[in-house]
Amino acid sequence: MSYTGTPEQRALVQEAMQKLHKERDVPDSEAVDSLVRWIATDTSSVWPEITVRTYNRYRLKGVKGGRRGELIYNFLSRGPDRFRMISTALSGGRAFNDQQKFVNSMMTNFVSGDGGYEYHQLESMTYTYEFFRRSWRVDDGKHFIRSVLRIEKDEGVFHLTEAQKFETAGTVIEEVDTGWIFPYSTNFIAQTNSTSSTKFYVFHDLFPAPAQDQAVMEMKGNLIAVSGKGPHPSFRFFARRLVARAVDRGHYHVDEFEDDNDMREILDYVMEKS
Repeated sequence: MSYTGTPEQRALVQEAMQKLHKERDVPDSEAVDSLVRWIATDTSSVWPEITVRTYNRYRLKGVKGGRRGELIYNFLSRGPDRFRMISTALSGGRAFNDQQKFVNSMMTNFVSGDGGYEYHQLESMTYTYEFFRRSWRVDDGKHFIRSVLRIEKDEGVFHLTEAQKFETAGTVIEEVDTGWIFPYSTNFIAQTNSTSSTKFYVFHDLFPAPAQDQAVMEMKGNLIAVSGKGPHPSFRFFARRLVARAVDRGHYHVDEFEDDNDMREILDYVMEKS
């Protein structure tokens, strides 16, 4: 979340300054000294000078608009950990538990800043989806997995879960992968873990596009699973939102759906190797 100087953001910055002072016992002089050192490391920007007196006035009487407010916001969201009170990932909220700190660190250090999707837009994807991907256990181009994908929000953090259950070669496979999902440019990326693998998901085609009060109904992308010795190829996936019905999870042969035009369209997409 970038700083635009709205009244809400200015109030957030003042609250963060107060909490830094009261909860972490950071004197204004220490905060400003660290801020000045932090500015010196940011060679890509030109920031205005800020004094202890100005910082103190902002903390006590309110943050003004303009570049000094933006400077303090950036420092309290991207500066050294001791001073980091604002989460750019959590729509400007405070990152205080381990999950939130992890997400904020990922968003701060790895997410593209090219004006693509923002973290809050995952609200449009907080649903349960029917998830289709090519089988890599029987990699003959004729088998696929149907599982359940959920994107949920808990304490400001978005989580992704994939649950699969199927039988192949006389063995029942039941696996739940859980992890986190983030925006990256005009994509969403996720990493999950289970007892047997870690998976990387890239969601690159969403319909309709994420927007306020609008649910994403269909998603396409690529998936890589890492388990044991490689290689670890990428497989296409397709997800469609569930509305008042269950998912028949399983491992299927494509011929079972040769007369189902809706399924044939999905399978034509996911069965093609990337």
